[in-house]
Amino acid sequence: MFYYFILNLFWRINLFFYIKYFLNIFFSIRCFTKFAGWLSNKKLGIFTSIFIKIFIWFYKINILEFEIQNISHYNTFNDFFTRKLLRKFRPIDFNINSLIFPADGIISQFGIIKNDSLIQAKRFYFSLTSLLADNIIMANKFINGSFLTIYLPPYTCHRIYMPCDGLLREVVYIPGKLYSVSFFSMRSLPNLFIKNERMIFYFDTKFGLLAQVLIGASLVGSIETIWSKIINFNKKDGVVKRWINNSLDINTRFYLLKGEEVGYFRLGSTIINLFPFKKIKVEKNIFVNKNVNFGSVMGKGNIINNNILNDCLK
Repeated sequence: MFYYFILNLFWRINLFFYIKYFLNIFFSIRCFTKFAGWLSNKKLGIFTSIFIKIFIWFYKINILEFEIQNISHYNTFNDFFTRKLLRKFRPIDFNINSLIFPADGIISQFGIIKNDSLIQAKRFYFSLTSLLADNIIMANKFINGSFLTIYLPPYTCHRIYMPCDGLLREVVYIPGKLYSVSFFSMRSLPNLFIKNERMIFYFDTKFGLLAQVLIGASLVGSIETIWSKIINFNKKDGVVKRWINNSLDINTRFYLLKGEEVGYFRLGSTIINLFPFKKIKVEKNIFVNKNVNFGSVMGKGNIINNNILNDCLK
């Protein structure tokens, strides 16, 4: 009897695994993502408000943190999903040596980039060079440096901010799949982050080069940045696209201060922050699966250039 109980238990566990795996593949289909993006931008009146209220109740979201607490103000689900929060609930640490978390979320992994390898989840590693679209020159700048991956679950506001002052150097779009980036996916799909579509933002900072890698995912229709209109994660040509910001006009250089908004995801995902060798030391109280808030201290940096804006405009 016990033998059959154990056998049945393992069968159910495996069945559950394969069901989740199948759903993960299904939700990665582009037409489904397009439909989800279309639906989340649809104005459905009272039905939108009802759905948002159910969403708030289900995830136990603190509505008092919202900048706009009147639910009827949100005409679409994406309006709610990209909601702004009151800054008094997300105070920013302005210590000159500190870097802050760029978003609300959960730390999925962090550590040292050992040679060319980053950890995705237990047993799974992926290549830094592949993450950066095989750009060996850029990858070499982060070899043996630090990384920190933040997963943005559905209940967060999905806005992304600057962890420190920085001057936008380059934007890269990399086509790919749209697999889910849930913890289940991270632990079951090898090379998840280099398979998925992504955007890379390179910034020159007083701590050296900073890279923010925004990972696309299933149901993630697009992102929006302060320097461009909506960027859709649905390109079909398979071509890596680069935009180098080398304007001498200070008004178009996009020098962002710590805590300033970079942009936001439309329907969630993940951010990977990359730092050069020995430039950043993360806080001792950071651990995997920790919930973090934008504005709180992520780590301390070694200042190498306090006049990055002036130097870049020379």
